[in-house]
Amino acid sequence: MTGEQIMFIKTYRDFSEITDGEVTSAEELEQNGFYSSLDWYANLVNTTLGSEDAVRIYRLEAAPEGQGGRSLLFARCLGETRSPLTPRTLFSLTGPYSVLFEPSLPPGTVNAEALATSLAGYISKEKPIWDVLHFDCLDPDSTFFGPFVHALRQNGYRVQPYFHFGNWYEPVAGLSLDEYLNRRPSALRNTLKRKLRRLEKSGAGRFDLSTGREDLEPAISAYHQIYRASWKQAEPFPNFTEGLIRAAAAAGSLRIGVLYIEEEPAAAQVWIAARGRATIFKLAYDQRFKEYSAGSLLTLHMLQHALESDGMEEIDFGRGDDPYKSQWMSCRRERWGIMAFSSKTVRGTLAAGIHLGGGKIKKIGSGMVDFTKTLWR
Repeated sequence: MTGEQIMFIKTYRDFSEITDGEVTSAEELEQNGFYSSLDWYANLVNTTLGSEDAVRIYRLEAAPEGQGGRSLLFARCLGETRSPLTPRTLFSLTGPYSVLFEPSLPPGTVNAEALATSLAGYISKEKPIWDVLHFDCLDPDSTFFGPFVHALRQNGYRVQPYFHFGNWYEPVAGLSLDEYLNRRPSALRNTLKRKLRRLEKSGAGRFDLSTGREDLEPAISAYHQIYRASWKQAEPFPNFTEGLIRAAAAAGSLRIGVLYIEEEPAAAQVWIAARGRATIFKLAYDQRFKEYSAGSLLTLHMLQHALESDGMEEIDFGRGDDPYKSQWMSCRRERWGIMAFSSKTVRGTLAAGIHLGGGKIKKIGSGMVDFTKTLWR
């Protein structure tokens, strides 16, 4: 339906309002990847949203109701309990774990540029007016991003795009593990060979990898044990990762690996694999086993499975520019956010003054993802 204009838009306040047949099927949504699936969003809602948050889902069609390709955009806003001084803000349904946000577009059904233009026009005309729009984890090179920014400006919003985070990745279609390793720095290759040789010689190591069809509970238990013993701070939303593991397992997208040394859980990783792409989503190791480079050896094992068993076309390292990621991945792309301020409301104008500084765009870093929400509570 390339070139079609969006002709029908409907909003929902909750997943429970969506009835069978009203929206694009779960299978169609997952064609965009796990991060566009209902399973992903349901876990995000159930484990990260506060009592003051309300879900808002936009359904868009490229033809009269019920006759065209359908798309969903998942958002959230503060509920009716917000202060009268709080800007009425529409957020993307994202959180600190999100790696990509975009409309759920079944391939070949809806033109992204037409969708962006129609969606911006619809949102700008909703009553009461949204004072602020804040979407993040967006791909600035997508066919949605530029037209959406342009359309918001055309509809009376002052728009501030900003850098959110970097995403390191590697195209790996058709590669064997040896071919992949030949792309890596010699220092990393030598370390892996030396540490793997030591582990194999000791006979103390054992790798387990589960897709969730079996041995899921021991893997979850080992992950929690390792995370608690690692260098990492406590999770801001402690139930999210286990919910993700179970949701991804049910969808067939889970790869959870554990390295045991002397039968003690030493390192664990959670990968999400779908549609030829794998994200190294969570990783941790017990610092008692640092001398073994337990985390790196588990990454090597997971990579071998992804390349030679799953036949992945791309592997990425999720959010952030941690220095070690460039050793494993040679390509980098960015995710950006959009803050938009209505010129038609007092609260929108005041928020624009704070963020834009009288027209001089202020840099917003990755720590500003929920700045608007926290500022105005």
